[in-house]
Amino acid sequence: ISATFWDILPLSKSWGVQAAGMVRVEDTPEARAEGMTTFLLAEAFLHLQRNGAALLETQAFAKDVSLLALFKELGLAAYDEGLLFAKDGPPH
Repeated sequence: ISATFWDILPLSKSWGVQAAGMVRVEDTPEARAEGMTTFLLAEAFLHLQRNGAALLETQAFAKDVSLLALFKELGLAAYDEGLLFAKDGPPH
């Protein structure tokens, strides 16, 4: 299980709040089913909060219902939608 974060600077500076972004979550169906992914992400979010992050942003494909459910369980709420663009064909 792994998650990749970045500290949305300098963007978040203009928002007036320290923010973090979660770029990627890599886990297995077994880890998710056993609650390990939820536990480790909750701990990571707590660590970010204790280090000043007041906002966390991430993204998920609308068809990834398992990840959307995980985000909801962790207290994340959808607030926007976007489009994907590719120059030389769809991303892998």
